[in-house]
Amino acid sequence: MRKLFILITSWVALLGTSNLCAEVVDISANKVVYDSFKEWADKKNCNDIDDFREMNLHRGVVELVLICKALNLGGLKPDIQLKEMPNYSRALIEAEKGVVTMPAETAWRIEIDEADFYVSDAIFEAGAIEVGIYALPTNVDIMKINSLDELKKFKGVSSDRWVVDWATLKAMGVKTHSMPKLHLMFKFINVGRADFVLNEFSSEEDFSMEIAGVRLVPVPNIKVGLKGSRHFVVSKKAPNAEKVFEALQDGLKKLRLEGTISRAFEESGIVNPKVKHWKQIYP
Repeated sequence: MRKLFILITSWVALLGTSNLCAEVVDISANKVVYDSFKEWADKKNCNDIDDFREMNLHRGVVELVLICKALNLGGLKPDIQLKEMPNYSRALIEAEKGVVTMPAETAWRIEIDEADFYVSDAIFEAGAIEVGIYALPTNVDIMKINSLDELKKFKGVSSDRWVVDWATLKAMGVKTHSMPKLHLMFKFINVGRADFVLNEFSSEEDFSMEIAGVRLVPVPNIKVGLKGSRHFVVSKKAPNAEKVFEALQDGLKKLRLEGTISRAFEESGIVNPKVKHWKQIYP
């Protein structure tokens, strides 16, 4: 009995020590990223996620898993606390204010002020992100287009807070509505208020994406290039900012060397070799 008591006491003490050693990292994420990551995290630890082919909903889900992996590899042992935000822009603003340690997604370099953030090495180099023109598969007219001039006859939807996407659409000369959230954009298209949204390619065989019960597919054989590099950022106002950033950078270097970062984006369809030879209609 005494041995059993000592064993249980030691086990409880070990758990307590483990919790004390964990570093709380508050991360802001939009609803799509928040829900998807929670679903994955309930099934397995991020260190055990090595197949990214099912993560086809959103780039941010893959990026959040990479953050988790990098922090662990960097020796931090993170206790990730997700904070749901209405959209990407709000997630970045809350990090800038120091309400959270960092956003779940990478940020465009043009949006980052180094006075407020520690900035990681580029996760996506400039020009590396190519997106599809996502529309309802029943929209036969848009599915036939093959040029920017033809696309200008249709209405897009995006967010004016998505700086690079919005600037790209404006530079393309496409009439565009602004909506604050991705799932609302899908619904907006579904009711016929807009025809398409720019989005990363999914890993589905037909590149389809379904959000809020709305299924969209990319216009075949054409794509759009987005200029600018993307980086992870850590708020300098966070109490553990330097420790988190050092672990993140160290872990990202290890993930890059072992090929995990490039494989994650390829398997999830965000960087999709299947569309390598598709015609880029912009720039």
